[in-house]
Amino acid sequence: MKVKLSQLQVEHVIIKRCKVEENIEGTHKQNLDLDFEAGITEDGMHILAIKLAYNRSSKKPVLKAEIEADFIFKIDPDLSEEQKVKLLVYNGLAMAYGMLRGIVFQKCCILPPNLRVLPGVNLLPLIKEKLKQKNSCPSEEQCR
Repeated sequence: MKVKLSQLQVEHVIIKRCKVEENIEGTHKQNLDLDFEAGITEDGMHILAIKLAYNRSSKKPVLKAEIEADFIFKIDPDLSEEQKVKLLVYNGLAMAYGMLRGIVFQKCCILPPNLRVLPGVNLLPLIKEKLKQKNSCPSEEQCR
């Protein structure tokens, strides 16, 4: 069956920092910090700047990772600005996190597959909190 392409497409990924440490004798821990900023580039493309830290302050974990990356997106120009922002933040962040998971998986070489996969996450609470911090979401209703 032929599928319809998304109105949001990744155009470019810029990895600014990528540090992955493996310790086969370490302990399996899952402490994940994720932060993001959304914006528009000079040429009108939409951008998500993401910082991921996995087990950054954990003692002797099997896997540590720190990644900073910019994801540049192309969004259907026929959408309203509100639709573009929602698509970028909700779908774009999910797409970007999936790519970051793939990067960590590929960079690991001594760990078995089950120990190099970053956990799946619920991005909705992160997005809501970020919107509240930016005062873009004064009411709970506007965060949906």
